[in-house]
Amino acid sequence: MPVTSLKLVRDCVDDNTRNFAKAVSCWNRGDLAGYLQLYSDDVRVFGYGPSPMDKRTAASFYETLWSALGEEGQASPTLTIQEGAADGDLFACRVTLSGIHRGSFLGLAPTHRGYALHGMTMLRFANGRVVERWACEDMFGLLVQLGGLKAPCSA
Repeated sequence: MPVTSLKLVRDCVDDNTRNFAKAVSCWNRGDLAGYLQLYSDDVRVFGYGPSPMDKRTAASFYETLWSALGEEGQASPTLTIQEGAADGDLFACRVTLSGIHRGSFLGLAPTHRGYALHGMTMLRFANGRVVERWACEDMFGLLVQLGGLKAPCSA
C-alpha cells in the first residue's frame, strides 16, 4: 500500500476516534441529541433485542436508560471507555456505564442502588458516522447488582 493510502487510512481512523470521543463527551454531559449525531440516519444497532434498532428506536431506548439508570445529579449514566482499538472503518472498545437505579428498568422497580454495567461495543463508520453498532452488555451482572437476581453460588 502506498504511503499516501496509509496516511488516508490513519486519518480516517483518527477522525472516527475523535468523533466517538466527542459523542461520549456529549453523553456524559446529558446531551443525547449531541451523542446521536455520531449515528448516521440509517444506522443499525445490534445487541439490545432480537432485531436491530434504527436511530429513532435507539434514541428511545437511550431515553429509557437515562431515566432509569442516570447518575446522581445528572441526566445520564456515566459512560467510561476503558480501552479501544481502531482499524480502518472499525472501532471496538470496552465500556462501563455507571449510575443509580432510579427508575423502572427490565421490570425491576427502582432500588436506588449504584451499579457498574460492563460491556463491549464495535462501531463501523462511513463518512465519519456510525452505520452499524454491535453491543454486548452484562445485563445478568446488572440485575444481580440491582437485586433483581441472586448471584450464582461461588465454588
